[in-house]
Amino acid sequence: MLSSIARANNRTGRLRSTGTTEMTGKDSIPRELIEIRNRIDEIDQNIIELLHERFKVTHEVGLLKAEREMSSQDAQREEQKLEALGALSESHKLEPTLVRELFRRIMEEVVRNHERIKMES
Repeated sequence: MLSSIARANNRTGRLRSTGTTEMTGKDSIPRELIEIRNRIDEIDQNIIELLHERFKVTHEVGLLKAEREMSSQDAQREEQKLEALGALSESHKLEPTLVRELFRRIMEEVVRNHERIKMES
């Protein structure tokens, strides 16, 4: 019995398929499902890369705020952003509450990072 496992490619950090699943009876996994799962793995990789890029940019914001002795949190900006993301999620037929919760958590981490930057300055 062979299994399809996504493993990180050491050179690029990208996910890659290592084969197909061959099972008999009710446990067999259709090739189409394996292909779809591989696409999901690629999307997840892209999400992580974009999140990494977002945190790099917000780090720059934190440095600027620390340099100018600004507050780490901008509640008005956060609420505007969450409202806009909720509307955007609706236009993509996504659950706005889920999207707002995800981004609220991301923003909480950004504020913590900004506080750390301030303390180190």
